[in-house]
Amino acid sequence: MNGAWSSEAQSRRARKRWTQTDEERFLSHVKEDEAGCWLWQSVIQIAGYGVFSVRSVPIRATRWAYEHWVGPVPVGHELCHHCDVRHCVNPSHLFTGTRADNMADAARKGRTTQGERHPLAKLSSEKVAAIRAYPARRGVITLLAREYGVSPSLIGKIRSGQRWSHLA
Repeated sequence: MNGAWSSEAQSRRARKRWTQTDEERFLSHVKEDEAGCWLWQSVIQIAGYGVFSVRSVPIRATRWAYEHWVGPVPVGHELCHHCDVRHCVNPSHLFTGTRADNMADAARKGRTTQGERHPLAKLSSEKVAAIRAYPARRGVITLLAREYGVSPSLIGKIRSGQRWSHLA
């Protein structure tokens, strides 16, 4: 056959694909690891999430799994992972939450680049603590801004807890 599929083999393959249920097709792309994660073994987006197609319409594999085995995702909510493995599609590892819930979960687990971990950060935790501890008086915001090489606006937001809030 020189690497080409025979028409009989193609026909057999097509019949198998069309006789499988969506669930069977889905599970054929899953491999369970020792932690119980169902690792997606097919198409993965750049962001690391799996993609599953149903009747030629692509959907995130996590969403398909959750909606298939658990139920609909509430409007305004997104899917979050208990396990923090983006290509895990185990519905028992998924939960729904708002964007704010998801970001708070990521921050609690240390998966964000806030504070010193941010590549453009000019301040450290120690400097932020010193800025907050500095007594409030006239001109102090401008003085601290010059001393630390940041804007007076940032100093004001740090002192009020709007920035670097993870240290408050």
